[in-house]
Amino acid sequence: PAEAIENAIAQTPKQRLGKPEEVARLVRFLLDEKAGYITGAVYNINGGWYM
Repeated sequence: PAEAIENAIAQTPKQRLGKPEEVARLVRFLLDEKAGYITGAVYNINGGWYM
């Protein structure tokens, strides 16, 4: 699996793996009342792998 990780990093425009904190920031926002009108959306947190 080390090779698979290296391949994933090489294919990601940010050239690194994501951090749990980066996903948590979006989750925190979506749980906030400021995001109360957001429904049925898909958020790709992938360093620009696909947009």
